[in-house]
Amino acid sequence: MVILAAILGPAALTTRPTATSPSATQVAAVPTSSNGAGPTTAPTEEPQAWDDLDVPAFELAAAFEPNDRDRLGVAANSTFTVRSLTSTPAVELAKGLRIDPPTAFTVTPGSSPDQAIVKPSTALVEGLRYRFRLDAPDGALAGAWSFTTRAPLHVVSTLPGDRTTEVPTNTGIEVEFDQDGTKGIADHFSIAPAAPGRFEQHGRGWAFVPNRALASATIYTITVRAGVGLNDSAETLESDVRFRFETAAAATPGVSRLAFGRSMFESRPGERVVLPMGYAQAGDVIERGPDSVTVDIHRLSGFGAVLDAAIALAGPNSWAVSSPSAVVDTSDLTRVARVDGKLLDSDHGLLLRLPFEPSAGGYILTVVQPGPPQQMLLQVTNLAAYALTAETNTVVWVNDLATHGGVANVAVSLARGASLGSTNTSGVLRAATPTSLTGGGSTANRGQPGFLTIRAPDGRRLVLPLGLPLW
Repeated sequence: MVILAAILGPAALTTRPTATSPSATQVAAVPTSSNGAGPTTAPTEEPQAWDDLDVPAFELAAAFEPNDRDRLGVAANSTFTVRSLTSTPAVELAKGLRIDPPTAFTVTPGSSPDQAIVKPSTALVEGLRYRFRLDAPDGALAGAWSFTTRAPLHVVSTLPGDRTTEVPTNTGIEVEFDQDGTKGIADHFSIAPAAPGRFEQHGRGWAFVPNRALASATIYTITVRAGVGLNDSAETLESDVRFRFETAAAATPGVSRLAFGRSMFESRPGERVVLPMGYAQAGDVIERGPDSVTVDIHRLSGFGAVLDAAIALAGPNSWAVSSPSAVVDTSDLTRVARVDGKLLDSDHGLLLRLPFEPSAGGYILTVVQPGPPQQMLLQVTNLAAYALTAETNTVVWVNDLATHGGVANVAVSLARGASLGSTNTSGVLRAATPTSLTGGGSTANRGQPGFLTIRAPDGRRLVLPLGLPLW
């Protein structure tokens, strides 16, 4: 699009003649009529017609074109060619070039004296309109233009959204882009677990329609890989887009389900347990809450089982509610108790007090109610640990709740990973933060970032989650 502007001097305008004041002879006295009417003036002259505005034709002194442009706009790294339309060399004309927003650039001679190449010193901002003004050596406007830089393709929304739960098994899967004319999505789309289906395009969006209902209580991972293209453009989707959702289990209409307020909790041996509670769905509201809730308590065998449970309930899939990878299978575990806990209202929200004083070890607590299981990992130990992780350093403090003192020589490691070191005589360890704890590593792998393992010299062990609320 080319925008032209011209500055016109006053000599180029023709104005309307000014009417003269009427002379004395143009005013006649009219005898007073019998009805007492006063004197009147003679009719005024007819106004003269406006003359046509004489505007000289504006002549461009130069042409200006980007060297890399398609239907979506100019490439961010494009150069521009100035071509002189007068006897003035293009390099000389280019000295009068101005760019808005202000942008530094260099000018080099082109293939002939009437051409010059303009190269911005840095890449232009994607998706932004730039205005170029060229002033001639005498200060007159030589030309003005505007161009919009093109931008890579982006995904702006998905359906279902990332980490959505209770998704109907007959759902379609939609991906919407920010530009028209996308192509090639079928070659860059995957669904896991695999499900056959077809693609439909609707405006800027693509829909994947499975041939049959998806499996229930299952986490599906959708990946739209980089490389999805645009018609008549070199722009593509620059990076992979990945989102996950969980299909619904068997419906339990009309039932408001209780849930634990945390996925992991710690308690001292022989101490009656009080736990934070809530509801399984944010919209669950009941007119009159129950006074008690039944909880099954299963004991975990060994520290490996405790770590597995921590990863299932507080790890990468902990947002899900029904999938086997987000719950702990208790069918092969020993149930040590089924108790009716009392629900209490407090300033901190709903609490559950259990008539249960467990010995040291790891336990899975499951609310007995219809629908997907609501579970918590309970670690019962006198070993307490706190961790603070920053970009450069991680500090861990381990203490004994029985002796009220720090515990020395405690081994601290990434869950199923590298050792961070051991605590000093005060029970403190300061270590360089591994890249996996700052987002530099994969968080999807089982047993990876998000958990530390604590092992005291006397054999006591603890899984320490990072990022969970203290209460």
